[in-house]
Amino acid sequence: MDETKLRSHLQCPVCTFLPHNAKFFACKNGHQICQHCYDKVKKCPQGRCQYSSPPTRELVIENMISEADMKINCENAGRGCHVELIRELLIHHEVECQYRLVPCPEADCQRLVVFSHLHDHQLRDDGEHSGRPVPHTEEEEHSFKIALSNEDIADVMDSFYVNKGWIVGGFCFYRIVLKKTNFWY
Repeated sequence: MDETKLRSHLQCPVCTFLPHNAKFFACKNGHQICQHCYDKVKKCPQGRCQYSSPPTRELVIENMISEADMKINCENAGRGCHVELIRELLIHHEVECQYRLVPCPEADCQRLVVFSHLHDHQLRDDGEHSGRPVPHTEEEEHSFKIALSNEDIADVMDSFYVNKGWIVGGFCFYRIVLKKTNFWY
């Protein structure tokens, strides 16, 4: 069977992706759907059929995708990435994919954000973000305050940490602050 025909049998019929890190489920009539699409629907989009609870896994489809020597979609395809590569090359792409999820550098935010949307996410003025733009000149520094509260230690006032963003060579860099076991890193 040629790659095009095999792909048409294995891909999710809803999003038409061939995700390599996703589970596949089947409705009671055997229609397959990837986990990303399954999480968005209540009934099978192919025949308005019901899913069993828990849904039936399509392990044969998952194994065929994991063993197939063909181009597969980036794991970030559901967020907008259109890259299709063979598995060995795809692993390297996904590390640098502009649609990968990254933690917001604001300590109070704690959200995962699509990398290509991080700059716009930082510009929000919602109490967790400063809403101030990052400068658009080379090697210029941008400072904004982040309130870090430590709820686990009694009688401690909020302290302030100045987080900075830099643009160098057209790339925006942020310091990421994390809290682990009552310590800020």
